[in-house]
Amino acid sequence: MFPLINGVGYSWSSIKTEIFGSPLVGFTAINYSEKDGKENNYGVGRFPIERGAGNVEPASSISLYKSTLQSLQKIAPNGRIQDIPPFDITVAYITKDGKFTKDIIKNAEFTENKVETQQGDTKIVSSIELIISHIKWGK
Repeated sequence: MFPLINGVGYSWSSIKTEIFGSPLVGFTAINYSEKDGKENNYGVGRFPIERGAGNVEPASSISLYKSTLQSLQKIAPNGRIQDIPPFDITVAYITKDGKFTKDIIKNAEFTENKVETQQGDTKIVSSIELIISHIKWGK
């Protein structure tokens, strides 16, 4: 573990994101994770004697402003963002002293297109699920 310099760590304001090689600014959240399929294997007795490994289950979603969603629809075949070919999403975390690390969400595709809004909203933001192949952590 490394100590923080001047107590400054990563925060939302340190995130820079790119899709299709262009900066993405019209989003309010990005989520990504990988879960390993692991399972204890039992034999004689009450305790596991070994552990088996299954599939890695990657998951991701992004919350986009309606204007950003419309921009993506303009470049999508037939206006359907679900038909955009697989793309990578780079998420870079940059500190005030200019040091950074980045994660790359690989082979992302939109699985849905939707609008979520209600009375009183001052902005329209939709959380869109993605299907991804894997994540390159800390590149």
